[in-house]
Amino acid sequence: MNTTDGKTGGIIFSDNVTELGHLTRIANFYPHVIRLGHFERAAFIPKRQIENTQICIQTYSIPASPDLLIDGRRYDVSCPRVLIKRCGEVHEVPISGNVSSFYFVYAPDSGVEKMLPPDLVCSSLTITDHLQNLISTATELCRSTGNFGTCDRIDECCFSILQELVLSLAVRNNPQKKTGQKISQILSWLQNHYCEQINWEELALQFGFSERSFLRHWQKNMTCSPKEYIIKLRFARAENMLSDSHLKISEIAAKIGYGSTESFINAFRKRYGISPLAYRKRFWLQ
Repeated sequence: MNTTDGKTGGIIFSDNVTELGHLTRIANFYPHVIRLGHFERAAFIPKRQIENTQICIQTYSIPASPDLLIDGRRYDVSCPRVLIKRCGEVHEVPISGNVSSFYFVYAPDSGVEKMLPPDLVCSSLTITDHLQNLISTATELCRSTGNFGTCDRIDECCFSILQELVLSLAVRNNPQKKTGQKISQILSWLQNHYCEQINWEELALQFGFSERSFLRHWQKNMTCSPKEYIIKLRFARAENMLSDSHLKISEIAAKIGYGSTESFINAFRKRYGISPLAYRKRFWLQ
């Protein structure tokens, strides 16, 4: 069973390898994992050629920054780190030592290599709680591979780990500019306050912009104006309430921030070409 340790990014593994390639899947939604392993302080293999696609998360090593040669190119990345080992590559560790790792393997014809960014080879890694839970779930599932559907769940879990790795590394390598982050925060705020009357100058100041700079940065990140964005949010909500509720038209108008039912009806008719009531009747007849 896995235990936790601050030295290894939260995970210690008991040595174990599970062969999965010959086992039957039920759903076949995800690429099949043919092998899954986890080792505590296994010795480095000096040199080998990779035969299958392997996703390897190395959590702890001695020495702490073991040099790695992949097809002759040197990588000096401390653990925790992730290695994407592709078919045909030659991997060398020119020093002695040991490593704690978790890995899973796909067959060459799985198509996984085509999904991976070509520049993702060896990279430092932050083992988040979510990633740690996925790893723990995958290793725990290996204890019951004879149960109905377990191999499918392992495939899903490993694919989720792979997706989490790709996403987290992409975010780290392509951080949003500070202004882009502020615009994202404003979008989140608007999602919760779209029915209110918004003073755009005050909103800009609240997030550290002048009104002019806010509009400039908004245009760099969005395809519509702030006012049009609010209108889209309001009418998306109106559509849902017209189709999924028995609220009166006047109640819907009030909920999405219109001062009068008449102004809502006029705005709705201008946008959709029909009245809110006609929209509701047409939807309910479908």
